[in-house]
Amino acid sequence: MINIFRFLTLTALLIVQFMLIPRLSLGMFEPDLLLVFTVLIGLFHGMETGCIVGFAAGLLSDVNTGILLGAKALSWTQVGFAAALAREKLVFDNYLSQSLLVVLGCLLAGVFQVFFYGMSIHDASLNNIIFHFTIQALITAALSYPLVRLLRWLRWAPVRQQE
Repeated sequence: MINIFRFLTLTALLIVQFMLIPRLSLGMFEPDLLLVFTVLIGLFHGMETGCIVGFAAGLLSDVNTGILLGAKALSWTQVGFAAALAREKLVFDNYLSQSLLVVLGCLLAGVFQVFFYGMSIHDASLNNIIFHFTIQALITAALSYPLVRLLRWLRWAPVRQQE
């Protein structure tokens, strides 16, 4: 039964990310739920799972945007790996530190995307690009708390022990 809820949650994330959020016309304030999902799965389940989820979610996002197929897949694979690596070196047991990791993961994905897309696609100065990815990372991190709660309810994330 829990696998059905997991499948429905993943389907709902895809629907919200690709159908609902673009219709809201948020501009640079669009959150990236699949990137949050990638960072959190990498954090909670390790390198291999983080890389696989990052590649799959990035490829789905690449297919949806149609800009450069494989760029987000490759960069989000690195973000899933980095989140899992941070899990091994640091402690992320509260929501604030998990949100901080989401911000860093979004910024890292932004750096990789600028590197893969090149400056010519964006037609903007480096300051504007950095501002865009910073704002998007902060907006996206604000959504990490409800997503962590949902992942804990679906048993995709470890439940904190009450002391």
